[in-house]
Amino acid sequence: MLALTAAGRTAFRQLDRGAAEQWSTLLADLPDADQRRLLGAMRAVEEVLDGGPPRDAGAEVVLRDPRSGDYGWIVARHGELYAQEHGWGLGFEALVARVVADFAAGADQRFGRAWIAEVAGAPAGCVLSVDGDEPGDAKLRLLLVEPWARGLGVGGRLIDAVVAHARARGARRVVLWTNDPLVEARRLYERRGFALIAQERHADWGVPLTGQVLALELEV
Repeated sequence: MLALTAAGRTAFRQLDRGAAEQWSTLLADLPDADQRRLLGAMRAVEEVLDGGPPRDAGAEVVLRDPRSGDYGWIVARHGELYAQEHGWGLGFEALVARVVADFAAGADQRFGRAWIAEVAGAPAGCVLSVDGDEPGDAKLRLLLVEPWARGLGVGGRLIDAVVAHARARGARRVVLWTNDPLVEARRLYERRGFALIAQERHADWGVPLTGQVLALELEV
């Protein structure tokens, strides 16, 4: 059996108190949004190392409008996740940045809106709604769900938000562009009635892909 001596306990308390003070100083100037992101990332690390399901399995999914810093988060997380999971290069991140920039500049769009999903206060996903290429079309763009939040219903909630918004604004259909490796996302779309209307091979980000256009006809 090993145990600290009285001197050891005193030294431990000093070290522990010093560490807490260092972390408090480090975190004090972080905005609330960044603190939530940090907590979400730490939670993901714990869940991956534990090898178990997310501890927030019963947590409520909350959708909100973007706040300062969220546009940058959308671009960064798309770039990081799709590079890690699919090997898509910087060209994809550049595309996401252009989409976000165009969205931010297009305040007068009929179908324009964005949602950030949160679970237990941490950013868990996002999606944009923009005007489509054809009159009366709303376009769903940049659906993303954090790995630690998959299986919690985040993706479905975000898709449903876009569809409800488009229907309320009188859209004739919702369209989107995806790629063949994104099987789970495509299943979410298909369960809601989206159907494939076009596809084409491309290698825009250094990987051979099949781009797919899906559409959901709305009853106006």
